[in-house]
Amino acid sequence: MDSFESGGVGAGIVIALGLIYKIYQAVNHKHIRSRCCGRELDASLDISDTGNTPIKVAPAPENAAVKQNGLSTETPPVKNG
Repeated sequence: MDSFESGGVGAGIVIALGLIYKIYQAVNHKHIRSRCCGRELDASLDISDTGNTPIKVAPAPENAAVKQNGLSTETPPVKNG
């Protein structure tokens, strides 16, 4: 270890991540209901992973203005001479 400061920073990060994980465990998949003064409050917190489903991306459409005008996006052949 280079110094005590870098060790302290590393330990602080580990402690912070541990606290965040404990808070996550405490509030994940909880449902809270409250009735006070004739009012009702319902709240829930569900944190789930995003999964590994790929996103489908449609191919880009061709430029309609180019097709409409009869223009081409291809480069013309070069004539020698």
